Amino acid sequence: MRTTLPLAVAALGLIALAGCGSPAEKPAAQASAPSTQAASAAPSAPPLSRVDLRPRVKAAALTAEDWTAAGNAGQPESEKVDPSASPRVLGWCDPRISSDDDILVEFERKWSGATSDTLGYGKSIAATIIEEAKKAMSVCSDYDRGTSKVSVASEFTVPAQPGVTAQHSYCVTARFDKGTTNSACFVILARDVPGGTIVSRTHVQSGSVDNAKEFLSELIPALAANITKA
Repeated sequence: MRTTLPLAVAALGLIALAGCGSPAEKPAAQASAPSTQAASAAPSAPPLSRVDLRPRVKAAALTAEDWTAAGNAGQPESEKVDPSASPRVLGWCDPRISSDDDILVEFERKWSGATSDTLGYGKSIAATIIEEAKKAMSVCSDYDRGTSKVSVASEFTVPAQPGVTAQHSYCVTARFDKGTTNSACFVILARDVPGGTIVSRTHVQSGSVDNAKEFLSELIPALAANITKA
């Protein structure tokens, strides 16, 4: 740590010099010595409450205008506040992660073939949520949902989105007992805000992974814009 000359010692030195010989010219004003005390960190924002988070979480969701702007037809089939008694950030393979317990608010807007879920957290930060989600993906390698088995179909690489703190994306395929399959791709965008974290998780379903990737890619710019403004 860089140290500075104590002001009291500096003052004594000036007095001693002034007492010797003829009076000297008045010295030019000196800049104040920098303080050696470290600046205290700004206080963290108080945690956001459910009431605080609810409108912000809804604002982060995909809108009907976003849907049609991407070339899709139809209005949302449903909108629900807190649709699940046990919300979680991962979909289809459904493993719970520690930060799921910190979800205070959930909003769901659903179309035929696509669902936009947005979540509000009180304490968990974006980096932790996404890291836990990535680690839990190993559960999806052969997850039994009762009527189907889900496996990770392929990686889904999404460029880093502006205004987003952390993100994750993946695709899965469900193989049903009757021999049919269905694929879905997910993108999870997480953004830290003062006092909490907002997460947008959107997935689309299609008969093939490639179609699901293309479908979802058209929606991602709007999702990133919405969570950044929320």
